[in-house]
Amino acid sequence: MRYNILISKLLGGKSVEELLKQILEGQNQIIKRLDNVEQGQTKLEQGQVELKQSLARIEQEQGTKISALYDASEAQINSNERICDSLNRIENKLERLTLRVNYNDAQLKQVK
Repeated sequence: MRYNILISKLLGGKSVEELLKQILEGQNQIIKRLDNVEQGQTKLEQGQVELKQSLARIEQEQGTKISALYDASEAQINSNERICDSLNRIENKLERLTLRVNYNDAQLKQVK
């Protein structure tokens, strides 16, 4: 009897059954919260997988685009070199024609 009173005072006037019910409710709440955390973690893991896949796709696309830009740059450089070579040939021909015209002008002046 004395023990029951002492235990009752220690338990705050609650019966052992009430206390066990509270403990069980607390455990159930903890289990629910843990389930929520696990669901959140699963969603995060799925999101991480999706991000990895997106990153791989972006890297592939960007690699293709960079390669295309590099190829276009090389083609433009080759085209510019051909144009410069043609321009040099035209300048040389123009210089020769200018010399010939000057020579012919000098000859005409002498004839007059």
